[in-house]
Amino acid sequence: MMRQPFDRIFTRLTGPATILAMLLIAGIGCGQEEPTEDVGKATSAITVGTMGQLAAMGTTGSYTLTANLNASGTVWTPHSFSGTFDGANHTISNLTIDVNNGFDAGFFTTMANATVRRVRFINLRVTSHSPAETSGGLAGRSLDSLVEDVGVEVTVTGNGASDGGGIFGEMFGGTINRCYTKGSVNSTTLTAGGIVGLMDLGTAHAVINQSYAITTIAPTNTGNTVSAGGIAGWTFGADIREVYSVANVTGRGNVGGLVGLLACDDSNFFVLNHGIYRGNVTDLNRTPAAGGWAGVVGGAGDCSSRFDQLWWDAGLDPSTAFFISPNVDPNFPVQIRASDSALKTPTTPSSSSYHFADNNLMSTIWYAGTNLQHHALVGLPGGLGIQPR
Repeated sequence: MMRQPFDRIFTRLTGPATILAMLLIAGIGCGQEEPTEDVGKATSAITVGTMGQLAAMGTTGSYTLTANLNASGTVWTPHSFSGTFDGANHTISNLTIDVNNGFDAGFFTTMANATVRRVRFINLRVTSHSPAETSGGLAGRSLDSLVEDVGVEVTVTGNGASDGGGIFGEMFGGTINRCYTKGSVNSTTLTAGGIVGLMDLGTAHAVINQSYAITTIAPTNTGNTVSAGGIAGWTFGADIREVYSVANVTGRGNVGGLVGLLACDDSNFFVLNHGIYRGNVTDLNRTPAAGGWAGVVGGAGDCSSRFDQLWWDAGLDPSTAFFISPNVDPNFPVQIRASDSALKTPTTPSSSSYHFADNNLMSTIWYAGTNLQHHALVGLPGGLGIQPR
């Protein structure tokens, strides 16, 4: 079994029920103010149309956003959440979150069996201060939660936080589906990812599907290992497919354009399938004299996996050294170096660079556009117009 040097084994020693209790205690019992109105016990969806109503949400219950909200000047106190929040395709803009009590930082501190859908955060800023736990745009930590049709445009600054990501710092089980992040993830000490810093098991595998990140990853420059990836920094038994990343990724020891480290064991295989990276990977633990480091993955376990159909732009990342899984047939390389012009063709997903052993870039998921455009993902928040082509 291949594991990160820091110990995440408690996720299977304690079990999801115990982790759920830990997350709720961490979010509620950390010296944070409780909502003035106990609306979390309501049985029907509560409408949220002002910043005051947003701040009054309870830790459980069902809420629906009815207007675009501008949070400029708002002092936000995050708390844990185990309910449902439906943004109804509205936006929350200019929210600044600064957590200095050593607990998880994000719009929520933690999410446990929660659902967040159909909302976009614009110009979100999340800052935590040492000693910090985890930092993410939507939540510092999540267990078995669903995030769907959500956009997070965020600057995450960990300042000593262990794990940081554009949506979650840590994700145990659950699903992120049709989501995107834009911005940066900075100053974390163990993992950093454009969407999630660390992905591990909850009651099932953690899943990222049909999502992209335009997020610069720049964790702390100190320490022996800082796993960093354009989508996720470190994963155990994760399922990641139909994704792309556009940004530079810096880390130490395990650094990839999509995922820093894919860890697994024989009973918990990983999936990384159908991914594109456009940017430059920098592993500060590798010297330029050794050829640098390129590609979509920094390292992976030698165990059963679905690991193919992955490409990166060799013009943006010209390094010659890159990781290939030891289980892969050399005649079908899982990571393919391609030119910018090759990645902009074809206009259909079934030819040129995108056509070999597992041709399945489906047009219902990927939009190829013209031969002057990069592929984009269909049906995501904000549409095709905000995706870099």
